[in-house]
Amino acid sequence: MKKALVNLGFDFQSRVPIQADIFRTGHICIVGGTGSGKSMATLYILYGILSLAYEIQLFIGDFKKSG
Repeated sequence: MKKALVNLGFDFQSRVPIQADIFRTGHICIVGGTGSGKSMATLYILYGILSLAYEIQLFIGDFKKSG
């Protein structure tokens, strides 16, 4: 089975990227307080997913009830 590794971050202590295989994981949940970087993390991860040469299905839900 092919792997689809997406960078989620970087471990500065061990100097290695933190990666997830989206074919194996299937889901990613991003949580945090206001101003903690959830939107930037989401954009970074989406860029990694969309840069793969695989056909993917992408579903985005925004459950904030302010609009």
